[in-house]
Amino acid sequence: GETPRKPGLIAQWEASYFPLPIDDKRTAIGCVVLEVTERKKAETALATRLKQQATVAQLGQLALSGIELSALFDETTVMVTQSLNVDACKILQLKDESNTLVLRSSVGLEKGLVHKATVEIDFKSQAGYALFSPQPVILDNLYEETRLIGSPLLHENQFISGVSTIIPGKDNQPFGILEAHSTKEYQFSQDDANFLQSVANILSTAITRKQAEQENCELNATLEARVTERTKQLESANQELEAFCYSVSHDLRAPLRAIQGFAQVLMEDYDNLFDDMGREY
Repeated sequence: GETPRKPGLIAQWEASYFPLPIDDKRTAIGCVVLEVTERKKAETALATRLKQQATVAQLGQLALSGIELSALFDETTVMVTQSLNVDACKILQLKDESNTLVLRSSVGLEKGLVHKATVEIDFKSQAGYALFSPQPVILDNLYEETRLIGSPLLHENQFISGVSTIIPGKDNQPFGILEAHSTKEYQFSQDDANFLQSVANILSTAITRKQAEQENCELNATLEARVTERTKQLESANQELEAFCYSVSHDLRAPLRAIQGFAQVLMEDYDNLFDDMGREY
């Protein structure tokens, strides 16, 4: 509740009530009140951090399991939404040789928008602004923001507050953006931004590994094709060599037969004219 001293400021209190006997017929009630607003905030913040740490650990195990990226993205948006207690979370992928980010997964948006909705890469959109920022971007109130005006996707869904961070990619190039949004004004803390960055780093590791696996598969397929082609070439060369050897062998036999025949005639008809060396020759 609030107090006359601080009207409009909602505080949390702990009250202890106890009886105060006045006489045989009357008993008063005593009350001791302690404001515990800051303590409750600290307890809530601690519980939130523990929940976020558990989410990071769970997502890390999920990423290591070899799950497909599309399924990992869907699980991530659900778990981030629950951990931050917000209305929406989305993953945007930077398209190659394009000036746009395309929606890969989301919670809180129409399902039909996945793979179709795009956000321009410029300083007007929160995602575009985050793409050029070295730190996560926290948006307290879109309609009071001076850095950007927000993408049509934010305005169409009436998002007011949000936090965005880069999902690192291969060769120091960003893969895309991870964002969380609220339709009510929401004070995202630096811890919330750090949590979102931790999740983005997990996604980055999974994405990089999947890309490496795909490249290895493509390389293996290329090597197999090259080995197959080389084998065919060797088989063809062996066939040509066998044909050549047969031809050479055939061509050599004819003069050898003639030589052998004349040598035999000499030995039979003129043997008495040869000495030992002549016979050897």
